[in-house]
Amino acid sequence: MRCKPSHRSLHGRFCTGRRAALCLVAAALLGWPRAAAADPSALAASELAGSAARAALRASQDAPSARPALRRGKARRKAPRRSRRRYRRVQGLVLLANGPGLRVRTPDQAWGTPLTVRRLGEVMTAYHEHFPEAAPIWVHDLSRRFGGRLRPHRSHDSGQDVDIRLVLEHETTHCERATPHTLDLEKTWFLLLRLIDTGDVQVIFLDRRLQRALFVYARDELGYTEDALASILEYPGRRSGLVRHWRGHADHLHVRFRAGAPRDDLALRWTGPARTPPT
Repeated sequence: MRCKPSHRSLHGRFCTGRRAALCLVAAALLGWPRAAAADPSALAASELAGSAARAALRASQDAPSARPALRRGKARRKAPRRSRRRYRRVQGLVLLANGPGLRVRTPDQAWGTPLTVRRLGEVMTAYHEHFPEAAPIWVHDLSRRFGGRLRPHRSHDSGQDVDIRLVLEHETTHCERATPHTLDLEKTWFLLLRLIDTGDVQVIFLDRRLQRALFVYARDELGYTEDALASILEYPGRRSGLVRHWRGHADHLHVRFRAGAPRDDLALRWTGPARTPPT
């Protein structure tokens, strides 16, 4: 907004804001040339005051403005900084040992919560009793002794996550990826049901292609309905199942148990044969 014509600066320009105030002060001190011409001493004082006013005006022009400078075009928003996950130290973890139907691959990374270790032992014992001639199942990483970051995993930091090797029909190498044709559907389905029936599993991650093979097997061979399978498998697109897809889980099951102490009343509630759907 421009000032009134009576508020002109020494240079004859209109001024706004802080400049207007300085212009008024300079005009009052100078008293304009007509008043100063009548008295030589007033003229000297006027010139001194005028130089001071001009110096103040230049300082106000060089000072940064309180308002940010407007830029042409759309302003870019800065990308948020990625926060680093803080891993906490966990107390009370116990070591998972070899047992019936169970083999630990890396003992120094086989520490879990009491609930996780207990449920794994119960599930693997039931698996060994039902398939006595089958080879033991390999259990990979759980957590470190006191939790914390376990590379290259994003989880496995609290003793609640465990990687279980998938059972294949004819396994040739220890790190062989499973396919719908090489996966042992009967043993894998039995293992999944035993894990889910503990009542302490929060989620299980498994590749979608393997879920499809298990879905067809349970529907066509075991007589499960699609509504019954919806509470077990995410395939063919329902989010209600405990078994869900996550990339990189074509050679193992990632099982996450709940936090807390074991509850005896939830230990393997369903004890029927592997080919009988739970009621």
